[in-house]
Amino acid sequence: MVLPLLCQPAFADEPARTMAQYMHTSWGEKDGAPSSIEAIAQTTDGYLWLACFDGLFRFDGITFEKYQPQSGGPLLLSGAMALLALPNGDLWVGYNSGRVVLLRKGNLKIYTPAADGVAHAPVWSLAQTRDQSIWAATAQGLERLNGGKWKPADADWNLPKTSTRGMYVDHQGTLWVATVDSVYFLREGARKFQLASQQLGEVDKFSQAPDGQVWMAETTNSSVRPVPLAGNRPSAKNAGVKAVSQAILFDHEGGLWIATSDDGLRHIAAPDLQKGNIGESSSAMDSFTTKDGLSGSYVLSILEDRQHNIWVTTISGLDRFRKTDLVPVALPDKFNQTFSCLIAGDDGDAWLGNQLSLMRIHEGRADPQPTAPGILQFAFRDAAGAIWWIGDGGFYSLRGGKYLRRPLPPMLPKGYQNLRMAAVEDRSGALWMAARGEGLFYWNAGKWQKIDAPQNLNLLAPTTAYLDSKGRVWVGYGEGGIAIIDHAKIVKMIPENDVPSLGIGVIYSRGPHLWVTGGGGLSYFDGTHFQRVVPFDAKRFVRVLGVEETADGSLWIIENRGVIQIPAAEVRHFLSDFSYPVKYRLFDASDGLLSSFKSPGSSNQREALGTDGKLWFVTARNLFWLDPAHLLPPDTVPPPVVIRSFGASDAPILSLEDLRLPARTTDVQIGYTALDLALPEKLQFRYMLEGVDKNWKDAGTRRDAFYTRLGPGKYHFRVIACNRDGVWNQQGAALGFSIAPAWFQTDWFYAFCVCAFLLLLWLLFQLRSRQLRRQFNATIDARVDERTRIARELHDTLLQSFQGALFQFQAARKLSLRGADNATEAMNEAIHAAEQGITEGRDAIRDLRPESATQRSLPELLRDAGGELATALKLSGPVPEIHVIVEGDPQPMPPVLQTEVYQICREVIRNAFAHAAATRIEVEIRYDPTQLYLCIRDDGKGMEPSILKSGGLPGHFGLPGMRERAERVGARLDFWSEIGAGTEVQLTVPASLAYQKRRHGRRFRFFRRAKRHE
Repeated sequence: MVLPLLCQPAFADEPARTMAQYMHTSWGEKDGAPSSIEAIAQTTDGYLWLACFDGLFRFDGITFEKYQPQSGGPLLLSGAMALLALPNGDLWVGYNSGRVVLLRKGNLKIYTPAADGVAHAPVWSLAQTRDQSIWAATAQGLERLNGGKWKPADADWNLPKTSTRGMYVDHQGTLWVATVDSVYFLREGARKFQLASQQLGEVDKFSQAPDGQVWMAETTNSSVRPVPLAGNRPSAKNAGVKAVSQAILFDHEGGLWIATSDDGLRHIAAPDLQKGNIGESSSAMDSFTTKDGLSGSYVLSILEDRQHNIWVTTISGLDRFRKTDLVPVALPDKFNQTFSCLIAGDDGDAWLGNQLSLMRIHEGRADPQPTAPGILQFAFRDAAGAIWWIGDGGFYSLRGGKYLRRPLPPMLPKGYQNLRMAAVEDRSGALWMAARGEGLFYWNAGKWQKIDAPQNLNLLAPTTAYLDSKGRVWVGYGEGGIAIIDHAKIVKMIPENDVPSLGIGVIYSRGPHLWVTGGGGLSYFDGTHFQRVVPFDAKRFVRVLGVEETADGSLWIIENRGVIQIPAAEVRHFLSDFSYPVKYRLFDASDGLLSSFKSPGSSNQREALGTDGKLWFVTARNLFWLDPAHLLPPDTVPPPVVIRSFGASDAPILSLEDLRLPARTTDVQIGYTALDLALPEKLQFRYMLEGVDKNWKDAGTRRDAFYTRLGPGKYHFRVIACNRDGVWNQQGAALGFSIAPAWFQTDWFYAFCVCAFLLLLWLLFQLRSRQLRRQFNATIDARVDERTRIARELHDTLLQSFQGALFQFQAARKLSLRGADNATEAMNEAIHAAEQGITEGRDAIRDLRPESATQRSLPELLRDAGGELATALKLSGPVPEIHVIVEGDPQPMPPVLQTEVYQICREVIRNAFAHAAATRIEVEIRYDPTQLYLCIRDDGKGMEPSILKSGGLPGHFGLPGMRERAERVGARLDFWSEIGAGTEVQLTVPASLAYQKRRHGRRFRFFRRAKRHE
């Protein structure tokens, strides 16, 4: 029945990790996490579900969300105790009230004691066997769902009717059930339970070990151990662990995680677990408590998700343990301060020295060494491979538990304590050393000698010493520049301007490649010049503190942001083309870097390559290792994408099915997420609302989309996501919704508007046609009126004058025939009458040629008209003075209107000259914003009011003609006169007719009057 698992734990390739070497994250009340989480499960969509007293919650790694289903009624608000997530996406929830709830695709089904037969008692756990049966362990016994009804599984199943708590289905399909003091199992396909063991304590949880044994957590007996098998079954080889626990878990590597009820979490790695008995105080078991950051001391449940993260729920919150590539090494508390130097030892060891002590890291554990002789600030390996440290007063090497000492150069000042020294030993055993403020030295044949060097070089601070393949010593300085020493002489000085690293940090080579680090980045020495390594996304790497080249040719550097890997292919590309920008991978806090490299210690020795291929890194507060040969595999699974919420006009909508929004909805908010519980903060999103967005919108890590000013219609929202390794879920998630149109947004309203617009166009066409007809008729009438006026003028003036002249000529001829003395006088009178007729004819002809009236302004025309009349009448006697007064800015007038106004005013002035016997005529022209105002007044003899009322003298057409002209152009003409008081004529024209529109004001041109053509 109990068989070894087919999948063996993968712990052979690296040392087993303690819980402190996992990346730990905690969520508490301040982060929105619920308290007292009784159970935890993960559904196929990637969500983490939490059952607690406050109800059912789900978690996407960022946001805790109290869940409400889309249909089926409201979910019970409190008392969730058990969870079961199935491969088909279903989630079963058990409550302390006896209810069992099924959540399927957002829909809710509630099983109650009254309606569905489930026991009216708390549901402690739920399980599904391979025959698809659902089982519930309750305080009144085991229940089984059959045909939509819950039925007790007791006597018919060979199981006592008593309280059941723990329940578990192992990898072979066997169902394990814990009653009050016994454990039973039901083989796959069987109909009878068998007794596994009895006289046990209360068992809350089971879990299966890699060797096939099923372990149990006995709460009352304070024990975590394999289930002892009854009868002839072999007993468990492991006596277990002493702990008060209600939850246990074997992870995919075979490690055992134990939840305690009062002291946090316990963990036993798989290799240690296989060795046999483990006592409570065994070094094989590590602990993680609230002192280490756990959210609570009382641990309630444990889960390993699909990405192998370990989730722990406590009475106060939720915790996650995640494996990372950078693995921290636990150091003694006294070592938690600024480090000095790091160097690789033998057998994969690393050595770490600081201002107080020396530490050897062996097989993942830090072993303190004898107290260091003073401050250790620089380390190097001699020709024989021994490690030497520069400390107070000398060079020290640990041999057999004791320090072997070499003195510092005697040329150094007594008590020299400067913390800037670097040294290296060549192949002959000569020791070379640089000290800030003192210069360069070498040890040979048992004594120290000083190397001649420029004084400014002696004052610099050495940071690194390196021996090249030719046996030359390179010394780098923090201020920049490199000194190359050969046979105790400085053979070359490389100034700081020739090294693009902005200060030397480390000079390092592996094989033919020489690399230099510094504040300006990483550089490569090609034999003659230094070539800067440029990343693809910046001008340079920033403040590189260390570099190592691994066996495969990859470069590993450390800079302010973290640890950077430049793959071997990228390095080869750069070496063939120095202008090539290299691609890289960054390992930062999300990969386990607990502190940064921004606060350096007193040395630049912060990275080392171990003999086993592991890389070691030291920050200001922590030590880490990384195995380049066993990096965590990239996440090639696209993250599931879920649309989690929808709100319209600030009102949340629970159901995402058949979303039909009411009319006048303009703003929507769509919440979405992707499920990557390892690094949810690294997820990137893009979304698009089809019909609104032309292209995908990059949302970064934001998990909400906002849209405003949406109109009625159907919409389709899509969102996709990619994980930390750049794998996109191109299918993503989609949501359709529609917005109903308001009455003024409906098709029939648009059709009505189109019809109304067409009707309006037709009406405007009819109006314009009528206007054109009126204007055409007005033009014809104007021409007829003008001809009538001309005929009237000819009749009143020219014809009468010539007729009078004709009578006078006839009288003169008769007098001449009779020989009368006054014949000559009569002839002269006739000639004078003829001349007067010619003058009047000339005036009438001038009236027929009004073009000149359109070429000058109205004031000019009226002044000229008064002048002409005064000149013509000057010989006949005294003429009146004429004055033209203009108020306001003169405005251009339509030509036809100006001609008509001019003719009216000229007629008034002519009458004043001819008939009024006036001494002064005044013409006032006022350009008001609302009208054109003209007033012509004289101080003549005036007229009878009766003549004005009758419209003029019989047989004369002057007054009627002026009125007709005024009416034709839309003007108002008023007369006032009394005998002996003169005459005043007022003419007003509305501004809309009087002033010509400017050329750029072409709006509504359709409604303008058409020009009259006389």
